[in-house]
Amino acid sequence: MVRLAQESFILPWTPAIFRFELESARTLALKACLDGFPAGFAILHPGVDAWELLYLAVNPRLRRKGVGWALILASWEHIFPRGPHCITLEVSERNTSAIALYEKFGFCTVGRRPNYYPEEQADALLLDFRP
Repeated sequence: MVRLAQESFILPWTPAIFRFELESARTLALKACLDGFPAGFAILHPGVDAWELLYLAVNPRLRRKGVGWALILASWEHIFPRGPHCITLEVSERNTSAIALYEKFGFCTVGRRPNYYPEEQADALLLDFRP
């Protein structure tokens, strides 16, 4: 996961942060493989009234092949039977391909955090999904 995150983001989580999140009993971590290669992963954490999509990464060489779509669908299969039925996330305003994917699933922009990603000089968009 760490290597894939390093290939996907300007400032990925450190190995210690990954370890901390993955050791939480409540964290949901999903991995995807395509033709035997690591294709992507998603990390979600339940909150009081919503699940938060903390991380979604897709191998840059395997993008636009349905990996992100499959990870979101697999997440829903785990989340929605358990409740609550809401997912939140934040995404860089510059990550237009991720925003387009989330919007196809019905996520809506509900807020903005100015200059949340200073390394990109970008705001974070806060997205929400409620079926």
